[in-house]
Amino acid sequence: MSEKLSPLLNPAHNKIKRIKGLNYFLAILSASLLYISFTFSYLSFFIWFSYVPILIVVFAEKKYSRILIFLTLTSFLFYFFYLFWMRNYKHPAALPGGILTTTIFFLMAGFGARVILDIIRRARFQRVFWPSVIGISSWWLFVDYLKSRGFLAFPWGIPGYSQYDILFMIQSASIFGVWGIDFLIILANVMVTHAVFSFIIQKNISREVIFGLCTVVVLVSVNAFYGFIVLKNSGSEIGLASPSVRSLRVCLLQPNFDPWNPDVVKNLSLEFRLTEEALREDPELVVWSESSVPFLYDFYLRKRNRYAMMVDRFFKKIGKPVIFGTLEFEGEVVDDNYFGNFYNVVIFYEAGIPRGKYRKIHLVPFGEWFPYDKLFPFVDKSMRKAGVEEFTPGFEYTVFDLDGIYVSPLICFEDVFGDLTRRFVLRGSQVLVNVTNDAWTGSAEAEWQHFRISIFRAIENRRSLVRSANGGITAGIDPWGRVLKVLEPFLTDYLIVDVPVMEREIITFYTKHGDFLPKIAVLGLIFLLIFAIFKKIVDLRIG
Repeated sequence: MSEKLSPLLNPAHNKIKRIKGLNYFLAILSASLLYISFTFSYLSFFIWFSYVPILIVVFAEKKYSRILIFLTLTSFLFYFFYLFWMRNYKHPAALPGGILTTTIFFLMAGFGARVILDIIRRARFQRVFWPSVIGISSWWLFVDYLKSRGFLAFPWGIPGYSQYDILFMIQSASIFGVWGIDFLIILANVMVTHAVFSFIIQKNISREVIFGLCTVVVLVSVNAFYGFIVLKNSGSEIGLASPSVRSLRVCLLQPNFDPWNPDVVKNLSLEFRLTEEALREDPELVVWSESSVPFLYDFYLRKRNRYAMMVDRFFKKIGKPVIFGTLEFEGEVVDDNYFGNFYNVVIFYEAGIPRGKYRKIHLVPFGEWFPYDKLFPFVDKSMRKAGVEEFTPGFEYTVFDLDGIYVSPLICFEDVFGDLTRRFVLRGSQVLVNVTNDAWTGSAEAEWQHFRISIFRAIENRRSLVRSANGGITAGIDPWGRVLKVLEPFLTDYLIVDVPVMEREIITFYTKHGDFLPKIAVLGLIFLLIFAIFKKIVDLRIG
């Protein structure tokens, strides 16, 4: 009965294990397909079946210990090459730490999928196909969601992000966030895995599996059709009021100086020159990158430090609204010892006067802070020895008023977090401004990876997003994810871009409700597992 409906749940599917070394090949194949999908936009369609080889191993292998070995192999190979740019960070543990963290989540997803499968199989459901498909897909989606939460949040490698360049496929992000397309990708991989097992064991594909494959095709088609309609209208999206035609002209600087050895006078002179050149095109807002003023600006300005005074005088001279990244100290200094809190901040100048400040909320783990120093003092000591700064996180979702246009800053990799970004929009932000300093990577691929993820924040909230990056990628993105203008990485230049300004009243479903999809998925999974366990207990008592 269940074996006909879902051969994937048949414990006697050892035909797959007859070829020596096949499991190693399949694990390596998955790693290769994943890397290709994320690295080359024209091959991103591979993501729709990249997980199939490793899922075959996970579901065919009898021993849990061997499942962990092959999952680790796939994850290590994929993330080693995908995150290789992390080797350039000043802390030597950055690359191993990044691989370790992402591998832990990959093991959670793959191993958990097998456990769910075994629970469903042993519960002896009358019809097991859909519970197994939905259960496994929901679990994998929830693990992807966990990668974007908490202190160790690092959402690189979430499959939905691979589709950044296929705009008609990702417009549904305004409803579901990145999680909608993420779930479809996982669902497709699980369904194809079912089909492979069905063909290998039964020499044909059962009607149940064919129906499942057709369901995936329909869901993907509906998602794509919705995207086509949205892009076709592009100003009168279904379910949203018509946006204003007003635009904002922004000057974005990309100075491309060395982030590890800043030459303050040289760097400021470069930024002054680029800004003065850009002013000929009459921008309404000038944006400098993260750490573009690499010292405690407010603190030194109060002390009338000559570098701080240079910056202040320049902004007064140009008279334009300016957003720039700098550092802040709040506390007291005794005998050259600083007692207080340091912040990574953005300062907003208007008419030559500081009008507002934003303190970075989501700090880089191990790079900007480590909140568990008392529990793990050796980690804190290692960070300080490597010269890592210790910052304090902010808590206020700041919105700057730019002559009736409301803009919000995102510092560094804050633009990879959907739930954080939407909170600025809920407070009235019309344009999102990301200032970042990825130049330390020395890798164009690292710059592009960060940039590709940020495209989803524009679509999710239907807000234009502009980025000023020290080394790249400096760009303007419209509310539908279209890249309006972009500078190549590691160029010293500026970019002038006109971006649409949406009305404050236009709030997308995602902006309003956030990451509801993975939460619903895990609640459904919990219900399924409780029901399976309860059914097993009842069957044992009856039997």
